[in-house]
Amino acid sequence: MKRFLESWLLPALLASGLTSCGDDGPGSGSVIVKWEVQGQVCADVDLVQVKVSLEQEGQVIVSDSTDCSEGEILLTNVPAETYDVRISGLDPTGHATYEGFYEGLVVDSGNDPSSPDAIVKLTQRPSRILLGWRFPDEAGTPCSFIGVSTVEVNVFRTDDPGDIDFSGEFPCDPVYADPETLPAPIENGAVVVGSLKNGETKVNLFGRDELGERIFKGTETLQLPVGGDVNVMVDLHKCEKKGCG
Repeated sequence: MKRFLESWLLPALLASGLTSCGDDGPGSGSVIVKWEVQGQVCADVDLVQVKVSLEQEGQVIVSDSTDCSEGEILLTNVPAETYDVRISGLDPTGHATYEGFYEGLVVDSGNDPSSPDAIVKLTQRPSRILLGWRFPDEAGTPCSFIGVSTVEVNVFRTDDPGDIDFSGEFPCDPVYADPETLPAPIENGAVVVGSLKNGETKVNLFGRDELGERIFKGTETLQLPVGGDVNVMVDLHKCEKKGCG
């Protein structure tokens, strides 16, 4: 009788998934993501494709691409977990110029697709400046030896110089400073000025002494692409007039 029960129970347990020998995990489901360009259509802003990614803590778990004009995509075999959705709108060169986000999408297992509760809006990605400075006339002399204590950074569009997009003051050697005290982050040794609109932009820098007086000045004009990074190294030269006026 015991042998008969064993031969009957084992297949039943396997079929019901109640054995303790393994764990099938949370299962998988599918996701439908819909998008549209804020106030425009894909062709108007030169978007050819979109890349849709499901992310966890910044890591891409599932992704796929399709024509931007399709307006939606179906992702299959998605583990039933929670994700952040990132949609990148790509121009003909493959550069991501538009982007949209949705946080906290719960994917259920089964045949019914999960979906964000609204159409994801794509908006233009901001540009960033990766900024550094130097004192070429001082032959590599450290800041402290040339009397510069801090560097004032100002960023504005050339077509509207009265509207400052960014203004902040940094230690002359910001890489050695406490990042929490800086008005903008440091990335690979460069000051990162982000959330900028594309177009012609001017950067004005002033080196200040310990009393706060401007004693060095440098300026650069650059063209910011849509959603792109521009590296710029500004040369600061000693001011001929008091206060660099």
